[in-house]
Amino acid sequence: LFCRVHLVSQVYHRLSQIINAAIKLCCFAASKRRGRETSNRTGHWIWSKVPKNSSWDIASTLPALLPKSSNNQTPINIHVHHEPIRVAYNTVVNLVPQLLPPANPLYPSPDIVLHIGLAAGRNYFAIEQGSHSHGYGKIPDVDGQRFEDSAAEEHFPSSRYPHKLKTSFDTSDVLARWKANLGNTSANGTKNNEGCTDVRISTDAGNFLCGFIYYNSLAHYFNIKEDERPVIFLHVPDLSSSEDKLKEGWEATVALIKALVESRQESGGKVVDGDKKDGEPENDKKEEQTDNNFTATHILSLANYTSHHLVPLTLKPSTPLLPSSLRLRTVIISLTTNNFSYARLGHLMGWYSTYPLPTTTPAPYDDSARYGRVAAWGYAEILDSTVEGIEKGMSVYGYLPSSTEWEDITVEKAKDTRDGSVIDDQVIVTDAHRQHLWKIYNRYRICGPLPKLADQTERKDELGWSALMMGLFTVAHNLCNYVFPPQKVDGGMRKQTSRIHPTGNGEWSVEDADLRDAIVVVLNASGKTASCFAYVLRHCRPAEHQPARIIGIGSTASIEVIRRTGWYDNAVPYDIFDDTAMEIKNSNSKRIVFFDFGARPGANAKWRSALSSLSPTVPFTLVTVGGEVAPQDPEKATQRLANRASLNIVNAGLLQEKGIETAGGMYFDNVYAAFQVFWRQAREVGMLELKWGEGLDDWERGWEMLCRDEVKADVGLVYSI
Repeated sequence: LFCRVHLVSQVYHRLSQIINAAIKLCCFAASKRRGRETSNRTGHWIWSKVPKNSSWDIASTLPALLPKSSNNQTPINIHVHHEPIRVAYNTVVNLVPQLLPPANPLYPSPDIVLHIGLAAGRNYFAIEQGSHSHGYGKIPDVDGQRFEDSAAEEHFPSSRYPHKLKTSFDTSDVLARWKANLGNTSANGTKNNEGCTDVRISTDAGNFLCGFIYYNSLAHYFNIKEDERPVIFLHVPDLSSSEDKLKEGWEATVALIKALVESRQESGGKVVDGDKKDGEPENDKKEEQTDNNFTATHILSLANYTSHHLVPLTLKPSTPLLPSSLRLRTVIISLTTNNFSYARLGHLMGWYSTYPLPTTTPAPYDDSARYGRVAAWGYAEILDSTVEGIEKGMSVYGYLPSSTEWEDITVEKAKDTRDGSVIDDQVIVTDAHRQHLWKIYNRYRICGPLPKLADQTERKDELGWSALMMGLFTVAHNLCNYVFPPQKVDGGMRKQTSRIHPTGNGEWSVEDADLRDAIVVVLNASGKTASCFAYVLRHCRPAEHQPARIIGIGSTASIEVIRRTGWYDNAVPYDIFDDTAMEIKNSNSKRIVFFDFGARPGANAKWRSALSSLSPTVPFTLVTVGGEVAPQDPEKATQRLANRASLNIVNAGLLQEKGIETAGGMYFDNVYAAFQVFWRQAREVGMLELKWGEGLDDWERGWEMLCRDEVKADVGLVYSI
């Protein structure tokens, strides 16, 4: 058998695709627009910098023939198309039928079609199992056109074409052969063998031209013979940073071509994917995802965070990393209503400037007076490092962008202010545009390489809980230990171990910090930070220094969640404030401490009024940890922040610095050790269930769900980006 492989490559500036046909290989790439173009079309992105296209660099240098040899039993003809394909939906629709049999002028016609495209958001090579017919209406092509679902239905009617089509290749078999050709003997395709190329199977070809051209080719063969689709798509990472990386990509592609030929010869080519027709269940959320061949970021309206957008970006060209810097790419981030606080107060606290709008942001979202983006807590991979002792491939935990593009930060090693010694595994960002931030947002923990989560359930749980809860737990831990620290007794006199006013400024007496025999009332008690606080009050301080009672206040729907953990003594709905106030009054409590962790609108005022007027002899203290979960225009948010003193709004940054000032590096050791105990206990008692999402598309949907109050109290949103 003389094998011929047909390759097609498409380039969308940083984005490219290649279509390869088994046994006879032809390459096609999308054309690049030169210079800057403008358009009055809404959503038409303006590109001014066009990085090299790795997929075309590979395809255009493939040999015309892979001759028979000891490691290639079948000669393979490779034909590379003479010019790039314009990245436009109409172009693809019209051109694909002309490139494939029976219209293809090549004779004999190609046996295998291999698509190759650039997946800028990935750092591995992947073969795609299939693609889908609908879902291409979100991102405009180079002409500013979209392929709406109505057009998809007209071109690929559901009565004739399944919504999803898979390749007829046995991708598991192909992967095994591909890895063998590369000398990679790992079980799951990840780069476990030192020096071996990371190759995998993917189920997400994307919702732009990569997925679109792939489906067009699959549908073309489906129309000829439904169960034979000798088409597959290879996504390659950005390899433009060095010739060595490009060489690795070239070798990976050649190894795949050989694997495809071997697999087709020995395994045949009948599809067994059980495709769905119209009316059958559609459970694959990938159909709605934005293509991962380009970077993207989540952008908000500064006036109303419920107006938000997932915006594609031009791939940034790889540039040399500055000294003492880390190049990061977000891998895991969490999403809570805490992110709404960043959005609501971002213009005042400087949170929007933590990660400014990228220079490649398209209009109208490039207007920083109207739009911005907030960060989230989680983990990022270190893509490159010029910091001694911190290696590429390690990771950081900290405040990260909701984006798939890389970000550079300049850092210095954190030091103990008491003696100047370096604090292990801690760095501080020194970039000038971030020095107005509370230090908590500029501190990052250096961690080891992140594991492949699919095969490590316990480690995945730990990373998910950490991304979601570590920052919130730290606030609760600091409240318990530095605002309300247990008091030591010396010669009959109570002395402070350490304490700080909740706002970080002002007098805070021993009596202020004493919770013994106090009634603690918690608004939004099912909230994540509130739950952490109830936990540390009961489990992280001596029994004799715990409050007399902890009463959790929440919505009717959350009462069961509040009770479930056992950390509260009582759970009360928001509207039962008068009766609860009388019970507290009759309990002869020494003190009432009222914590607002971000209650529903109006709840604070009602409960504050009911509790503060119970008795002139019972001290009442208000501590505000979170604001109302509701959009506020900048003017209203500014007014609220001006009332910081009367509200006792917690300054989480100064609380943490107090802990570091007191304990140095041991502060972090203590917090991390306490958190390890907490998250396992919280999981055991069912405080919440992690809900993992994939990609920024899921992140955007999660944001919308929070805006609509559709996320239950016992659900934690975490995303693998």
